Amino acid sequence: MKAINTFSVHFNLRTEKGKEGKAPVYAAIKVNGEKAMLALKHSVATRCWDVRKGMCKTTTVEGRKLNIYLEEVRQVLGEKSRFLYLHLQDNFGISKIIRWRFPAGDR
Repeated sequence: MKAINTFSVHFNLRTEKGKEGKAPVYAAIKVNGEKAMLALKHSVATRCWDVRKGMCKTTTVEGRKLNIYLEEVRQVLGEKSRFLYLHLQDNFGISKIIRWRFPAGDR
């Protein structure tokens, strides 16, 4: 049985997919060195994104709302790390589990 030794969630913009100054937000989930990207189906103006913090600048209402949403996503993924632990023992890859368990449409 594999153990989850490391678990982290970071948020990034995919600027190469952006249109009209906006870029989609992705959650980068890393478990034991294996990384999966999860599209959050939200876009934000690139000028409003703080790369160092991995969240929006709080100067706009949109930015504050998105930051609240990102923290909710981080919490849900953290709570589901137990689920990940149980399924990693079956030798599923983390990217398959993330995409299967956390489809972007149910948020």
